[in-house]
Amino acid sequence: MQALFSARDVLWTWVVPIVLALVGLVLTVVLRAPQLLRLRDGFRAALSHDPRVEGSMPPGTSVLLSSAATWGAAAAVSAATAVALGGPGAIAWLWLFGLLIAPLRYAEVLLARSAPPGKAGEDAHGSLATRLANDSAPALRAIGLALVVLVPLAAFAFVGGVHGGAAADAAGQLLPGSETYVGIAVAVVAALAVLPALGRPVATPASAVLGWIALAALGTLFGVAFAAMLQDPARAFGTIPRAFDDVFSGAESVGAFSGAMVGEIAAAALLHVLPPLAATTGADGAIHAAARAPTARGQAAAALFGPLLHVVLATVLACAFVATGAFHRRVEGSRALDEITFWRSGFDTVSQRRETDRTFSGTLRVLDGGVLARPLELATERGMIVDPRYVGEDGQPGDFALRVTDGRITALLEPDGEGTLRQVDLARTSRIRVEGAMLPRGGTLVASAMMRGGGDIASRIALTALLLLAALGAAGWGVAAARSVPRALAIPAAFLPALGLLLAATGVAPWLATVGSIAGAVLGLVAAIGLLAKLRELRA
Repeated sequence: MQALFSARDVLWTWVVPIVLALVGLVLTVVLRAPQLLRLRDGFRAALSHDPRVEGSMPPGTSVLLSSAATWGAAAAVSAATAVALGGPGAIAWLWLFGLLIAPLRYAEVLLARSAPPGKAGEDAHGSLATRLANDSAPALRAIGLALVVLVPLAAFAFVGGVHGGAAADAAGQLLPGSETYVGIAVAVVAALAVLPALGRPVATPASAVLGWIALAALGTLFGVAFAAMLQDPARAFGTIPRAFDDVFSGAESVGAFSGAMVGEIAAAALLHVLPPLAATTGADGAIHAAARAPTARGQAAAALFGPLLHVVLATVLACAFVATGAFHRRVEGSRALDEITFWRSGFDTVSQRRETDRTFSGTLRVLDGGVLARPLELATERGMIVDPRYVGEDGQPGDFALRVTDGRITALLEPDGEGTLRQVDLARTSRIRVEGAMLPRGGTLVASAMMRGGGDIASRIALTALLLLAALGAAGWGVAAARSVPRALAIPAAFLPALGLLLAATGVAPWLATVGSIAGAVLGLVAAIGLLAKLRELRA
């Protein structure tokens, strides 16, 4: 499992950002900066509708479904995690990659809505996968066939593991104990929502309803986050210039947040805010190819709004985290033991956190949920834990011993039937929890900000919007998967995202999130290479 974690981190830190940034820059030049110059055309195209064109949904519905597929629930939870780890500076990276990825969406839709030269009128379009798989060049056919496999794989694993895990995280914070039931409900709604989106032209009115629901969910989440911003408008609107300053100078300590170095801000952004935005590369074109749009270039311009909506909504959430002070104030929380570091003396700033002589090395005994005879400080990534309590796998107060080297656990020992401590698998530390007052991240930070900004009602409304977006995003991925595989496999492929959500909700596949992140990374890489190979055609 550790090998999968390492592969995921390497892909999203060192490979995907570089490749997508380079391809994005090339396409920006070749396509003449569509993310800046074609937005007006995209707005008009999103409101147009040609009933004579083949497709199953209005152009505006395609825009909203693709936005939901990108946003889901993972974008909100990931934005919260990035801010928790890197401060507001993580959002500056999101703006950069939002601008660079938008031309990939434009180019992908252009190809997905057209057939290869010499094959006009044939069933050789409808997604980037089918478009490239029907190309005359063997290398491009190989890329297309790879996408035929990768799109449904990402639809299953990325939607189930990453979006599904994020939805469960948010539900667990706002409605404790509801994770499984909420996850199953989201999976069922996703399976039902994909049906009208797959329909024939007569189903267009039904699919249009999905667009209105997605618009309402996006608007509701924006409204709740904006209301939270108004708790302190000066701090909220000062977040954006501060974010761009932090990228170059690092984030200072504030409250219980010890601050972050420039590299830590970049790592937080690349590992958390980039994946939801980038992983739909290769799938997004299929959603827009289902639109009954008058022109391919118009719909391609409309596709630019997906990344833009993502960036704007994530920015508003980040401003809400800052305005409410939620990201630098401790709340009661729980973290896995293997995520904790042990210190002899605590830290308050970045410089103190870098002093390795502060870390603890040695052996400690945990009994009845507390450490015996050795005062220690425990910390998450950016702050200390107050009043820590250890909870075992069975939910009872912890009873075990640890060997720690330079603050990290190197061995776990548990008592056998006779009370003798014996070493057990270190991986079990992921199932032992540490509870206490700590800095929030992910769903905990979203819940904390919404509660501070609008109380219990606002937080429940935000959760409802997130869950709707998770279901509709899965439906969008279902459309992409169905249009990327051979027709005989289209219907089963359409329900892969819902199946992934179901497995994530029931805990049957704990590895799904990691595999999904890797699948999303590889999908984005292969799709970007395919777009780069079509530069000459895109230039025409």
